[in-house]
Amino acid sequence: LRDKCENLADQKNELESNQQDFEGNSKKLKDSIETLRKELNEKSTREREDAVKIAKLVEENARLTLANEGLEHELELLDEDFAYAKLKLKSAQQFAERVTKEHHEKMKVLNEKLSTRLAVA
Repeated sequence: LRDKCENLADQKNELESNQQDFEGNSKKLKDSIETLRKELNEKSTREREDAVKIAKLVEENARLTLANEGLEHELELLDEDFAYAKLKLKSAQQFAERVTKEHHEKMKVLNEKLSTRLAVA
């Protein structure tokens, strides 16, 4: 009976030791789980903040793209206006040259007539 009591006491001590180990391991696991939850929450928060930043950047990019397309269209219109103005200028220069040439020839004829009249008089 004494051996049985000693054996039971040893088993009790071993069970208490195992229970303390279990409680220690359980606390370590709880701490690890809590740490992982905190890290996950922080990561989730960062990801949400990054998603908001990305959404803002996408929106800004879309706005700038539209503005750029508008400026490109405006530049095309200005190029067309410039080409038209260049053609009108060339046409005006040709007209001015023709009128000047005609005027010069009329003046030459008038000078000749005047010279002839002066010579006759």
